[in-house]
Amino acid sequence: MFRQLRFTLPFCLLMTSTCGSPSAAQTAANGPQETIAIRVSEGTDLSFDLSPDGRSIVFDLLGQLWLVPAQGGEARPITNAVRDTAEDLEPSFAPDGRRVVFRGERNGRTGLWLLSLDSGSPRQLTQLSDPDGFDRDAAWSPDGRVIAFTHAVPSSSANSKWRTAIMLLDVASGNMRELSITDIPNAFLGNPVWVRGGKIAFVVRKAPNERGGRIWIVSATGGPASFVTAESLQAHAPTFTADGRRVAYFAPDSDGRTQVWVQEIDANNTSVGSPIRVTNHADVTSTRIRWVPNGSALLYSANGRLWKISASGGQPTEIRFTAELSLTRLRRALPQARFPEPGHQEPARGFMGLALSPDGRQIGVLALGKLWTIP
Repeated sequence: MFRQLRFTLPFCLLMTSTCGSPSAAQTAANGPQETIAIRVSEGTDLSFDLSPDGRSIVFDLLGQLWLVPAQGGEARPITNAVRDTAEDLEPSFAPDGRRVVFRGERNGRTGLWLLSLDSGSPRQLTQLSDPDGFDRDAAWSPDGRVIAFTHAVPSSSANSKWRTAIMLLDVASGNMRELSITDIPNAFLGNPVWVRGGKIAFVVRKAPNERGGRIWIVSATGGPASFVTAESLQAHAPTFTADGRRVAYFAPDSDGRTQVWVQEIDANNTSVGSPIRVTNHADVTSTRIRWVPNGSALLYSANGRLWKISASGGQPTEIRFTAELSLTRLRRALPQARFPEPGHQEPARGFMGLALSPDGRQIGVLALGKLWTIP
């Protein structure tokens, strides 16, 4: 379920980079060293979170986590994917702003991890017994004691290949329990988010491969759930204002493009009026939406970059960032390329197929885009 991003391939072939000269330090065991550095200002699927004080953004890029000021600037790495053989994704700030929970694969262990920004040391919170499953969509309770997240594992049921549940993890003790939700049978649950009054909102999909669905809300202690949005709405990744009176989410526009929408919510947690589309991008990344602390604006990702827009819509402002990553490795000595003279016969390599003739006297081969026969 994880994108395998490893850092052994030459970055110079992938993006703008500077390949440094060999390091002067050499050992008999390791040989000559070289440093490869890359500097990027965009990503494919940026997942991010805004700190509770609104001053910092944490996001995932190149398989690791970064911190950048909320107004943009130079990003600072807070995990090291190269050193730890890791892929760290979907970071979420704790209410204290000093801890970050994320999902990751680190040295072959997959699940949710907790990073202390003070110590810089991550510890594993959950471990998947089935590598095809996932724990994701981690969301902190307002008091910072409990993390709600989506847990999905392959199912042996004939009705579905997957079983999904909303899990609640007590951070201090490590105890977990499933959020018991009644009256929603055979549903695919995801995107849990805490709402004022000790409640949790989530998305119900009709099929596991559907991007969006209907938003529901339930008490954090479990029980019957009530719907927030219309059944026809294909919402994804909802996020509520602190007072719970507005919800923002991803949903398709009339052209089928994913956009950010805002919906008013009444005291009974039911949507009021029509949703307002606040973005108009060709390529919105449906990973995260975040309200600024006073609820006046929203942060989201589109076209490989981070953006800020008024909650009523309008012209978005890009939150520009740069991230630089470097690594030192053994210097690779490649042989000099040699090309044959025109008309000179050369042995061919890299056959794409071989076949022996029925009499055993000839071999048919595919090479250089053509079919050949060889005695």
